[in-house]
Amino acid sequence: MPSFVPILFVLALATILRLGALEPRSLWFDETLSWRLAHHPLRDLPSALSISPHPPTYFLLLRVWVRVFGDTPGAVRGLSVVAGVAAVLGIYLLVKRLLKDDPGAVRTAVFAAALMALSPFQIRYSVEARMYAVLAAGAVWTSWLLLRALDSTSDTRWRYWLTYGGFTIPFVYTHYFAYFTVACQAVYVLWLLLEEAPDARWWRIHRRPTFKPSATAFLMIGIALLPWASFVVTHLTSGSGVREWQSSLTSRGQVFAIVAKLLVDPEASPTDVQSARVTLLVGVTFFLLSVRRIPRAGFITALAIGPILLMVAAAAAGAKLLIARYLAGAQPFLLVAIAVVATSRLQPPRAQFLGLLIVIASGWLCADAWGPATWQGKPNYRGAAEFVAEHRSPDDAILAANGFVYLPFHFHSPDRRNLFVAAPDPGTFLDGQHLMIDQEMASSEQILSWQGRTVWAIHSVETGGDRRTVVLPPVWSEVGRWSFTDAQYGGVEVVRYEPLSVSKNK
Repeated sequence: MPSFVPILFVLALATILRLGALEPRSLWFDETLSWRLAHHPLRDLPSALSISPHPPTYFLLLRVWVRVFGDTPGAVRGLSVVAGVAAVLGIYLLVKRLLKDDPGAVRTAVFAAALMALSPFQIRYSVEARMYAVLAAGAVWTSWLLLRALDSTSDTRWRYWLTYGGFTIPFVYTHYFAYFTVACQAVYVLWLLLEEAPDARWWRIHRRPTFKPSATAFLMIGIALLPWASFVVTHLTSGSGVREWQSSLTSRGQVFAIVAKLLVDPEASPTDVQSARVTLLVGVTFFLLSVRRIPRAGFITALAIGPILLMVAAAAAGAKLLIARYLAGAQPFLLVAIAVVATSRLQPPRAQFLGLLIVIASGWLCADAWGPATWQGKPNYRGAAEFVAEHRSPDDAILAANGFVYLPFHFHSPDRRNLFVAAPDPGTFLDGQHLMIDQEMASSEQILSWQGRTVWAIHSVETGGDRRTVVLPPVWSEVGRWSFTDAQYGGVEVVRYEPLSVSKNK
């Protein structure tokens, strides 16, 4: 069998698994925020991104993508699917490059790609219209380019290093945690230079052939980040409350839970014992990675563990960053470590058997987290929007509780006439308000002007039971209430109100 056939099978599997989870779910607030930013006027995009705490690469890519493929849920999420499958291919090439002198390199590379294809974490963010699949793909591909640069000869050295620098620039504009990945790449390169310095004297590293091209590449990246420096400061010091929902670091159990989410189920809430067990297995994996003298074990460790340690350090300093999906760029290297430890330097029968067991376990986790039953009968915003469109009259008003409810309902609504969001009180923060126009927000006075009309109120019900509701003046009376659940984020509630005089007559 040709050596490329297994990876083609893995890529086909990855594509099928991601496409299968693409359409059933409604877009939630964060995804519709991406969609709004993709349609935002380019001249106003910098000011919008000064409030949305993410750099622009993903939104610019999505802007081009939706103009080509449209605005359906599947089309909007399609960019993430492509990035997710590209990350699977990138892991295959990266592991082959890491183990280029190992006879079992192709086998281990296919195994690592299979783990990526089946990873619940990777599937989850490969079917979401956010930047996390692009972040993962960028981390993998820039790391592969870095290995190519490190392995280059004198004839190609500058070309490969400049290519690495050029591709890393849009990567660092994908998400702020990309900075952590690039920092770990730079530390690894510096460590190699120090290790190979003439006569073990660190001040002579500039004599290494790799020094000038590598320093130039990282200098390119640093200079390219300067135009965004003011936005970074704004996002770190802003008092807008955009990170109020994130928790501060209070115990090591929070870190263990994030590690468990990276490898088991990104939406689960693991117990302390489950999180500790998964973290212990990760620790054992990296211990074996070091003691078995696997080539470039330091590279894998730096890119897998480095971003996690940097996140913990930032959280310990007071930053609210303890979110598993922010580590989308580090998670692939955890899978690489597992694949390398499980199959590298083992005889083929043993490696194949152990690899098969781990792939079966990964498939079980994938089925448990992303089985079809997860989404059946849970239409959320899509179901609510279609229900209201079917039962409303053209003059009925629709009022969403806030931006968190409004943007997903607006995206899925086939009839957007008289669709509004309740205007916030002066000085308060409205989710997504910076992307809305005044005509979309209904003031208290405007709501009172609807007397005599039916009003459909759109509420959200959070997973923990918190509710975001519309409070109408007492001139309306509730005549019906319907719930549309979601597999992950609680659900949405539709309440129909009739003018009090009409409801009394009924």
